[in-house]
Amino acid sequence: MIENAGIGRFLKQLLVGLTRDERFRVTLVGRPERLGAYANDRQVAIVSCAAPLYSLREQIELPVRIPRCDLLYVPHYVIPLLYRGPLVAAVNDLIHLERRDFAPSRAAQWYARAMITVAVRRARRVVTLSSYSRDRLVALTGAPKERFEVVYPSVDAHFFQPVDPRHRAEIRARYGLQAPYFLFVG
Repeated sequence: MIENAGIGRFLKQLLVGLTRDERFRVTLVGRPERLGAYANDRQVAIVSCAAPLYSLREQIELPVRIPRCDLLYVPHYVIPLLYRGPLVAAVNDLIHLERRDFAPSRAAQWYARAMITVAVRRARRVVTLSSYSRDRLVALTGAPKERFEVVYPSVDAHFFQPVDPRHRAEIRARYGLQAPYFLFVG
């Protein structure tokens, strides 16, 4: 999932945070060619697993590949069903259940609903990105609100770098921006 747009960005930022804290040892399970940039000798190891997402092979191979660990973080609601250790699962949103045009098929929606329900039941905690998503998950699964943790995505450090005044002047000139102005992107 590290190459997916939203989940991947969240995972990359999570790795930045985890690797800044020497108390954590992280093992990434997936394709080494995709995860190699995140490995280091000190804190991050990689276990190879090439099973395709949403496949039977994923369900068979993952529980065998996952090393013994204190906690398994599953970045998506498709948890390894045969894994018996403690886990935290992420369910970022339910858009593919709420809007048919965001799901490949009715079968995919059924599968997602079933896997989300199982993930919520099995996980020690479920991480989601907003109070809205948490409330929708409570309504969908009937699980108590306390099982969910809202974890807002972090902002990449490059957004906090000062902008060169010449570049700022070029942008203002290009778009005819004169002070004062207000820009909201949301």
